[in-house]
Amino acid sequence: MKNTTKSAKKVLGFMLSLLVVYGCTQPAFTTPINSGSITASAETNENAVIKLQSVTTSGSTNAFVEVSFDNDYTDLTRVAEAGVFVNGKKLSYNSAYSYISYANTGDCIVSGNTIQFYTSSLSEGDNTVTFTVPDGGDISVGLHMSKSGNYWSGYSYTVRATSDEACEVTEPAESTVIDFVSISADADNSGYTVAEFGNEYAELQKTASAGVYVNGTKLHFNSAYNSLYYVDKGDCIVTSHTIQFHSSLFDEGENTVTFTSPDGGEDKSICVKVSKVEVPPKYWYESVSYDYIIEQAVDEEQTEPQTEQQLFVRLNGSFDHRITGQEDDLDAVSSATTGGAAYYSSGSTAHVEYALADKDTAIEDITEEEWHKPDYFKNGGLLKVNGAASKIVISPECEGIHGEIDPLSGDVYLRGVPQQAGIYNVHVYLDTDKGSAESNPLEFKVYSGNEKLADRLTYENCTQTADGKYMYDCEPWYMQEFGGDNETVIVPKDIKAWYGSHAALPQVNYGEIGRTISLTDGEEPTQTLIIPTGCDLTMVNMRIHSGVKVIVEKGAKLTLRQTTAEGIIEVLDGGTFSMDYNDYSGEWLHGSSINGQLRMKDGSVLENARITCHANYTANDDINRQNSEPLVTAEGNVTIKGDVYILGEEAPTGGNAQAALSVSGTLTITEGSVLACYGGGTSFLTADGGDAVILDNGTVNGAGSLIAIGGYGMNITADTSKGSGGAAVSGKGIIAAAKVYLEGGASYHEPTEPVQGEVTLADTTDRILVTGKGETTEKSEYYWFGTGEPQTEKVLALIPKNSPAAAVRGKVTVTSVEHSEKFHQFRLNWNEVKGAQRYGVAVYLAGKWKIVTQDIPAGTTSYTSPKLRAGQTYKMVICAKVGGKWDISSLSSRAFTVTVK
Repeated sequence: MKNTTKSAKKVLGFMLSLLVVYGCTQPAFTTPINSGSITASAETNENAVIKLQSVTTSGSTNAFVEVSFDNDYTDLTRVAEAGVFVNGKKLSYNSAYSYISYANTGDCIVSGNTIQFYTSSLSEGDNTVTFTVPDGGDISVGLHMSKSGNYWSGYSYTVRATSDEACEVTEPAESTVIDFVSISADADNSGYTVAEFGNEYAELQKTASAGVYVNGTKLHFNSAYNSLYYVDKGDCIVTSHTIQFHSSLFDEGENTVTFTSPDGGEDKSICVKVSKVEVPPKYWYESVSYDYIIEQAVDEEQTEPQTEQQLFVRLNGSFDHRITGQEDDLDAVSSATTGGAAYYSSGSTAHVEYALADKDTAIEDITEEEWHKPDYFKNGGLLKVNGAASKIVISPECEGIHGEIDPLSGDVYLRGVPQQAGIYNVHVYLDTDKGSAESNPLEFKVYSGNEKLADRLTYENCTQTADGKYMYDCEPWYMQEFGGDNETVIVPKDIKAWYGSHAALPQVNYGEIGRTISLTDGEEPTQTLIIPTGCDLTMVNMRIHSGVKVIVEKGAKLTLRQTTAEGIIEVLDGGTFSMDYNDYSGEWLHGSSINGQLRMKDGSVLENARITCHANYTANDDINRQNSEPLVTAEGNVTIKGDVYILGEEAPTGGNAQAALSVSGTLTITEGSVLACYGGGTSFLTADGGDAVILDNGTVNGAGSLIAIGGYGMNITADTSKGSGGAAVSGKGIIAAAKVYLEGGASYHEPTEPVQGEVTLADTTDRILVTGKGETTEKSEYYWFGTGEPQTEKVLALIPKNSPAAAVRGKVTVTSVEHSEKFHQFRLNWNEVKGAQRYGVAVYLAGKWKIVTQDIPAGTTSYTSPKLRAGQTYKMVICAKVGGKWDISSLSSRAFTVTVK
């Protein structure tokens, strides 16, 4: 290819297989991906690292653009994360899916060696699509989009390349060659003429638009339909590889049909001999009809013989591996031993493709554009498969397994239950109306189910990526035994990704490891998975069973995506944990959960995580499990970076919901970071809502923000003590983050104070404290239910600056509490408040603050209670009247409890 320099840009030209695309780049990747034969200008002597291959579209209501590259999946995810722009607007990289049909409008996805996005992202007319190189630079593609059809019948899209002023055309686009194959009456004698071509659907649309003529009369191209049944006599339609029109347009005898080249190429004229046979009516009310006999006239001037074509067949894709005893539908392997391990593999991931080429053609010389699936709805006119004679051959014979081929789609299925472990080769023998041929083999693996993780989790079983790191695909998909020393496995530190499968929601295949135990019954994990120093591991589509304890060591990082941890994850000093967050694109994902507990140890970092739990209502490792222990614990000095969201689980029926977070040390929220905690409890099955944050002599501080909302409570049992909403913060400790929003959980019964226990809010903390609604079924409007986007920005915007100022004025601090066990009384002593005119004492009863006294003179700084019942606990507050006003601000945060002795 030709290299040129224009201004300060390096200009590369790419000749695509279907159209010309022009690419402009800036500096290349620091680590080249695939330079191929394309190089940058001589001035820079840098290798270009992205190689475009082709751009295609699918014509349907959900039409999409598929851009193929000569780069692997990992490289393209970096490109998509760096940015794909259509006319300057960035598409959202949806890493959760590998099929564009699952993604949203405005998304792009990576699938294999392609980047895909909806054609509707393009504007009609000229467009510029830019693929960003992560380390600087881009490649821009000029595309022109036009569409036809309507909303009800669906749109058909046509996309072609356009020139870009910043780029030079290296090779001119070739004119469309009309590859005429045959013309005949339709097989059912319905009065239709079918002209068959070797061209693709989009090319035939352009040909039909340019003009189809029958004896000099132009037919109207009706792009809204793909059946002649709906169109007028003078219309033509395009379907698959054919152009069709009504046979009644012909005269008896010789006729001429002309197909116009859309871009100035050579038109194709066909001489057709037509005769018609009268078909008498079956019933008196029917008219006479005709069967048409259509024959293509032989061109006597044609002296060059037709080249004989040969059928070539290949088997593409891959087969999911299996474990002996595993069925091919919703596969389960002895739930008694695996805790219900299941792997969905009924969908075909392999398919047969065919090509018709000259007889002496080598199969490696057949271009990708010449290969087709025997899709009845798309390529049905080109090839007819004899399903009875076609077959699948498995070598050596795999006991319990047989193959099936769908003659309408070409998809290949392996059915049955494998009985013997081994590696098998699968071939397809295809019998068609164009001949017969046998495909290449595809490998099908069957594992015994006795494999050990320590033997499989090695570099030899991984794929190395361009950055020198490794990706591991979990094979077999379930490994119960770990092996290694004391059932301990250390992940090789250069493995950066661990996949259960590369599928996307909703039909995800999960890889699974470990034994199952009952944490509810007090069993402890006996298997250990260690993420070692220097390892930055992302686990995708995995399920870690409850018998496994995961340890993240110093200098290591673990990220979970669409992954479930049924047991314990422990992050040690210097370790980092993240969940459902894409570091490269900055996008949030969903699908992960921790059904055991995340334990952040002294010196650990919790960074960009959305943590949820689905333990109590998921029959996984513990059926009917009851997990009300805090979902996350922070011990010692733990740091929060980025945005962290923690949602406690619903309660077992009639029980207490799960607390989101427990702090028994110092939890520091860094500047710009947000920690949002939500106590469990949203349904009527929860008796008492979970607390959002429990302080166990703990402190939450830092320049970041804290949001804590208690869970909902509703009592459906006979126990009248149940039904309370969860506290935002409870226990004993200090809240000293820069900004704080605390809201008690809503309740079907009494309102819920946001702060409960011996909790102090720092004078420097801007805060809002909201009492949870009582006698309601409505939850807080700011509660996060685990899906969608949390309303953190909206909540933080409610907090006024310098909100503690009012609380500082007239603040009373209790200095001691004295008890009389003989008379069951207590005396409160407090500090003198400057400028105080009087003091008052209030007690919290039945969900409301009630004044005990408000006539204590300014010079008296104590209060003695009346005789009370021993063991009774009271929540109390002392207020001062300063400047003629009582200070009743932030009562919940100033409250304290006293138990009568």
